[in-house]
Amino acid sequence: MKSGLRTVLAVVCIIVIAVCAVMILQKIVGRARIDLTEHNVYTLSAGTGNIVGKVNQPVKLKLYYGRVAAMKGPEYIRFYNNYYLYVRDLLEEYVDLSGGNLTLEVIDPRPYTDEAEEAVEEGVAALPISREGDEKFFFGLVAQNELGKKEVIPFFPRDRQELVEYDISELITRLTREKKKKIGILSPLPVLGIKMTPYVMQMMQRQGQMPPPPWLIARLLRDKGYEVERVETDVRKLETIDDLDILMVVHPKGLSDRTLFVIDQFVMNGGKLMVFVDPHCDDDRQRPNMERPWERPPPLASTSSDLNDLLEKWGVRMDPGRIVVDRALAMKYEVPASPDSPVRGGYAPLLPYLNLNKKECVNAEEPVSADLSDVRMWFAGALKDVPGADTIVSPLLLTAETGKAWKPKLGPMERPFQKFYRARGRERFSRDPNPEKVAADAREGSTPVMLACRITGTFETNYPEGAPDTDNKDADGGDDEDKSTDEEKEKSLQTSEEGAQVLVFADVDMLADLLVVDYELYKHQGSFRLTGNLAAVLNALDFLGGSDDLISIRSRGRFQRPFLVVDELEKTVEKATAEEKKKIQERIKERDDELKRLAKGLNEKKVVTEENVVQMITKMADRERELKDKIREDEKELQTLKRRKREKIEALKTSLLTHNLVWAPATILLIAIALAVTRTVRARYYVSRRG
Repeated sequence: MKSGLRTVLAVVCIIVIAVCAVMILQKIVGRARIDLTEHNVYTLSAGTGNIVGKVNQPVKLKLYYGRVAAMKGPEYIRFYNNYYLYVRDLLEEYVDLSGGNLTLEVIDPRPYTDEAEEAVEEGVAALPISREGDEKFFFGLVAQNELGKKEVIPFFPRDRQELVEYDISELITRLTREKKKKIGILSPLPVLGIKMTPYVMQMMQRQGQMPPPPWLIARLLRDKGYEVERVETDVRKLETIDDLDILMVVHPKGLSDRTLFVIDQFVMNGGKLMVFVDPHCDDDRQRPNMERPWERPPPLASTSSDLNDLLEKWGVRMDPGRIVVDRALAMKYEVPASPDSPVRGGYAPLLPYLNLNKKECVNAEEPVSADLSDVRMWFAGALKDVPGADTIVSPLLLTAETGKAWKPKLGPMERPFQKFYRARGRERFSRDPNPEKVAADAREGSTPVMLACRITGTFETNYPEGAPDTDNKDADGGDDEDKSTDEEKEKSLQTSEEGAQVLVFADVDMLADLLVVDYELYKHQGSFRLTGNLAAVLNALDFLGGSDDLISIRSRGRFQRPFLVVDELEKTVEKATAEEKKKIQERIKERDDELKRLAKGLNEKKVVTEENVVQMITKMADRERELKDKIREDEKELQTLKRRKREKIEALKTSLLTHNLVWAPATILLIAIALAVTRTVRARYYVSRRG
């Protein structure tokens, strides 16, 4: 046989062997892979397997993706090509796990086709990407069971890639769930919008105004399949709320004794309770007037709330006069120029604005909080254990290391913030903060501070003698038909039934739109991203609602990793230059003050002659020029400090880049050299043997 033919046959045999080997490996190993990410973000969780395993009916999944439109679209649309491959592969994993109950169909809806019309009818979002509007981009999922029930993910946003498995599993759960979970929200705040009469609505429309919409968190809960309803703050009968699966009490201030009794008995009945309290609720500074919402309401005297009347006997209390701050968790905030501060704008850490983005901030052993990140709190309170209770208190969220207690030095807590911040010539509270004053008032702590907790065990009623005989309404002269009788007192439960649980969060503002959505990202990049606050609330609701599987899916970390080394370097440099920076800022402030005095002539004696006037003006001009030169030198020195900080970070970046570009090619080169040397040695050895 000729050598050329032998070579061709060898190549063909190698190809056949390679193809057979691949087919055999796919048959035996299947989709085997290794996930080396820290949070296993590319691995289906056990919760997904449990959810898919419970599907006992055929479910058809239709993935709509505009593949051709993405190829024609702009760059931000082409980004979705890789995202689509990830979602498609994930759905194929679901199909493999389902044992035949799930089927997948991938559809590319082209313009003017039945597929495009069907996608729009089923609720998939159509994103126009051409000027004419003909070409539209689709990227959504529709799930339908054999009974015709449908659930839809209208669009897979790019900022929820770390939560896509949860979204798909939650879609399947909604499709197979027989009954929606019912949540009641009791709050003096307009969490569910303002309840108004048709007359009030008509008055607002005449003035060209619209009532404030429900908070984003409430709208998202409804989108997630929960049935959300309002519970009046003066609820007087347990029968009003006994059909609720979960009761959320948000900012409980001014509640009557009768309402507290009903909440107490709801827990004694085995109910699930979520409580959000706050030493200062920023969203409660001006509560809307429910009867005349078009009028600007006056500021409230008190913005704090607690439920210590009930929680203390259950093992937890919140100090109403204490606000938690933590430099390690503080978000940076844009500081405007202010006459009261030597800092001329820029960014500074705002200590009461906490971002719980560290491992030690969450209790990894609790399914509610495990692997949560980017949970934000604004003027949060401190929770403490109360000894003597028969319950078990499990921390969920904590400060990083040693949290501090901030107690403002401006008077009683009823009006603690009236003169705290000043900017642009007027007093304000939270929009133009002064971080230096917060840091000066903060007191050192010795242990991490508990910000949220879960209470389990046997709860004892706070009303062992039964319902209160009178409450706030009766004391004001209302009718007495709801007063408790002796028979009602005998029926009141003394200890809780099985299943009762209470979750407490020491912050109300974490539910507000400004903390649920990352508006800083939107301000700088123009894109919205939900923070971890929504995940924290959904985790708690799913846990109280009995769905541990969804919890294990959602809390799986993030695709984007923080630059820990860079952050640590910035903190180290900031700490090393803090004293020097402070001295420079003080010198600048002193010289600014002297310039102001010179301008007013306060440091000069009165003059009576024209010669003295000329000498005084010349002297003032020389001194002003000298001060300005020194201020420029101080500012240049300040810039030098900032430049040194930036140079260290750039040096670290260059070092990392060098390591990435040098060591990998160098390793491959060394391997190649080692192989070449080995082959040369072996060749010489064989030659010497044959010789």
